[in-house]
Amino acid sequence: MREVLSPSHEVLDARSIEALDDSFDLGIVDGLALNRSWENVQSRRRAEGATFLPFLLLSSRQDVGMATRHLFTVVDDLILAPIDKVELLARVETLLRSRRYSLESEAKYYTLVENLPVGVYLAREGQLLYANPALFGIIRKTWRSSGECQEIDAAAGEDGPKARLTDWLAQQAPSLQSRLLRVPTFDGDCWLEVISSEIRHQGEPAVMGIVTDVTERLHARETVPVQ
Repeated sequence: MREVLSPSHEVLDARSIEALDDSFDLGIVDGLALNRSWENVQSRRRAEGATFLPFLLLSSRQDVGMATRHLFTVVDDLILAPIDKVELLARVETLLRSRRYSLESEAKYYTLVENLPVGVYLAREGQLLYANPALFGIIRKTWRSSGECQEIDAAAGEDGPKARLTDWLAQQAPSLQSRLLRVPTFDGDCWLEVISSEIRHQGEPAVMGIVTDVTERLHARETVPVQ
């Protein structure tokens, strides 16, 4: 198989299960290896998050019944021995093309997020993992003052405790109900609207949120809450 694939692809030998931690675009496994390590393969795929990481299963005809129980849950395609070279190359190219499309889509998504006029953040287990440039601009304004924000809940008649904006974003549970924050700055109070939801990031639950500066909108409507 290496002789067939090496002229057009870099082929790495996986001598142990630790090879799943390496960087690769397509995994090729046989039925025996898959039965021993299908949970590790599944974990590696989850670690990719929304990015497609394909696995191709090689199986003999007598083992196909046992091997196909993992088909489409752990692996994405199947090829039976004896292996036809043309068929192998075709299956590999198809899976690698899907991988490339997935990576390109992810890159376009991050490019879009990086250029959005609203803040976008990703948080997990009390840590802020990512903030786009728009959110960094908002955070910088708070750094020039006290850096603290406070959730304003007019309906409940009470306000939340003060906290640094980055800490508040990192520690909040996901909520599709918008929350209003007051952030003191040297230029006056800045009002932020925050909406968030739970997503999967690298196979683990995380919170993705959108932060919108609504100061001008609230002033225009003359609805800024009075403390």
